[in-house]
Amino acid sequence: TSRGPHRGRLYVTWADFASGRGEILLTSSDDAGTTWSPPRPVNDDAGTRLPNGGPDHSMATIAVNGAGVVGVLWYDRREFPAAEGYRPRFAASLDGGASWSPSVAVSTAPNARAAQQGPDYLPNGGDTAGLAAAADGRFHALWIDNRTGVQQVWTAAITVTARGR
Repeated sequence: TSRGPHRGRLYVTWADFASGRGEILLTSSDDAGTTWSPPRPVNDDAGTRLPNGGPDHSMATIAVNGAGVVGVLWYDRREFPAAEGYRPRFAASLDGGASWSPSVAVSTAPNARAAQQGPDYLPNGGDTAGLAAAADGRFHALWIDNRTGVQQVWTAAITVTARGR
């Protein structure tokens, strides 16, 4: 429903493990889903692969604002290669998903295992993350983290400028 140059384009994003680690990919269709573009990575640490296969990213969410800017939010584990935490990151595309801004951390705190929780505790936001585009063009992110010692919902507004950040 955007007024942008790719009006009517469909987008799909997901965590793909075909490379041996979880990467955030995106594909698009300009013909109502009959054909799709080749998948492209959104996460900007795509060249990183550790011996154990990580870091694995997950929970990709997508929104398109009225100007046609595509935003993707995901749980990023680049700071936590042993999967002991994640931090939500966001990237924007001004050209319909052909290229992406450098990703930015959305949260000032990660969702990470605290020492008192022991080695078997895996911080996991469940299947809870979201991204919406508001009428004013800003994106609104929603994620789970445990900075207070309790898993809670957190939100942030994200403004994308002409440079993509």
